[in-house]
Amino acid sequence: MAIGIGEYNFQQLKKISSSESHVYTLSTFTELEKFISTLTASTCYEPCPAHLNETIITNVAKDTHQYFSYKVSESSNLEISVADLSGSTLVYVSRTNPHPYKYDNDISFDLSQQKKKIMVISARPTPDTKGKRSTNDELTRQIYVSVTSDTDSARFNIEAKECDPSNCTEGTNETPTPPIPISSGGIFTATKFVVLSFAMLRILFESYGI
Repeated sequence: MAIGIGEYNFQQLKKISSSESHVYTLSTFTELEKFISTLTASTCYEPCPAHLNETIITNVAKDTHQYFSYKVSESSNLEISVADLSGSTLVYVSRTNPHPYKYDNDISFDLSQQKKKIMVISARPTPDTKGKRSTNDELTRQIYVSVTSDTDSARFNIEAKECDPSNCTEGTNETPTPPIPISSGGIFTATKFVVLSFAMLRILFESYGI
């Protein structure tokens, strides 16, 4: 793999890399950190340490997971946003399990058809978690996120930010698909048919003097 930043010689990068598909070019060094985070998320089984307010774009295949971890102050909630760019994803979040999945999570988003998924989880202490002091002497905790796909593959972006628990409560924006309403037209037609049949019977009875 070869990475060129700023004024690079593309032909030289191709010689360094095993193939042209492994050549990556960036405009500035400020893009390097985001690139490393995205690359790590694509290749590592262990949760990728992600920064708050950082957008990571990556892929996930069916029956595999991408894992992320966020450091959150204990007094805050964490709002996680996952947007499907192609395919569809399922998302699981945990305060204790570095590899959350369907049967072990604190919050899940199982409605894969919904392209924009938002989850809020509290960083409150649990018996199984221990806080760590940050540089400003505030207790912080890890929140773990896993993303998988129920299609052959999915491309998505993920971003997380701290939010105030007073106006950012734990939960999701999952919106169940509403049931198909029963058409009242069928009932109306059936009613008309019954009335019409009754009128025909009445005429028939009168004709035969019944």
